[in-house]
Amino acid sequence: MLISKITWILFISLCVFLIPAQLASLDPQTSINQYVLNEWTRENGLPFNSITGIVQTKDGNLWIASSRSLCKFNGIKFTSLHRFNVDKAEYSKITSLNVDSRYMFWGGTHGNGLFQFKNDLFEFYSKKNGLACSYINCLFNDMKDQLWIGTDEGFLDCLIDKSKITFKNYINKLNFPIYSLCEDSKGNLWVGTKGDGVYKFQNNDFLKLRNPHYEKYNVFSICEATNGDIFFGTNFGLLRYNGERITIFGKDQDLSEQRINVITEDSDGNLWIGSTNGLYRVRKTETEVNTMDSSMAGIVINSIIEDREKSIWIGT
Repeated sequence: MLISKITWILFISLCVFLIPAQLASLDPQTSINQYVLNEWTRENGLPFNSITGIVQTKDGNLWIASSRSLCKFNGIKFTSLHRFNVDKAEYSKITSLNVDSRYMFWGGTHGNGLFQFKNDLFEFYSKKNGLACSYINCLFNDMKDQLWIGTDEGFLDCLIDKSKITFKNYINKLNFPIYSLCEDSKGNLWVGTKGDGVYKFQNNDFLKLRNPHYEKYNVFSICEATNGDIFFGTNFGLLRYNGERITIFGKDQDLSEQRINVITEDSDGNLWIGSTNGLYRVRKTETEVNTMDSSMAGIVINSIIEDREKSIWIGT
């Protein structure tokens, strides 16, 4: 069997598809099961076995969060957060990470609000600073460099001025927890909820997207593809919205039977899909998924990002 030169490194709960210097990106014609597998254990420094978020900061370091910890990875070693100026109680429930267009590093917590990492220091912002709710589920940075914050109490907050830390609060009258956020290429903000599907936030109002397949469903991830289609990762599988109607995507691969936790499009337009039963990739040229390839069967995928060198990092 032909083995690709691209290497797949597994850290028990963190893995990466590495790109050799002579290649521009992962070859979409190569099955992800053909990559060489290298494995690390917790003994190699990864301080936890369940990842909730991964981001890359301007210096090239990866920051990796779990529900109860945070660490930095410089490509060689992991550095746990206890070396920084943070009380463990402050970051014990990290739910999401975000790096904005200026490479400012933000994190959301369940109970301790929003934090920013700047100049090797962590600053926390909560209700006393203007947040509507300190229980944060998701973060998204829009084209205007505003940070949107989805909360567990259904509030949608927006950090409209990062220098002065000024928040604007929007109230979702339906009071469903907000699980996911995404801005499309037209500037529309899409809001995924727990139990009530998808809304478009427009003119300070929440407009429900009608779904002929399911009335009540959870939306854990939202991603716009290069062609303008919007994908929703739900507890009923993967859904696609083409601007007119919602269709169930990936029936032949049993995606409709799985919970989809994360969807990411890489720089070549391929979709990477993390589910409760492994990893899937949809090539850019495919309009259907009958040739979708998969890997890591039986493993729950929680996070997927592409770094600046076009390697794909996956947290489980």
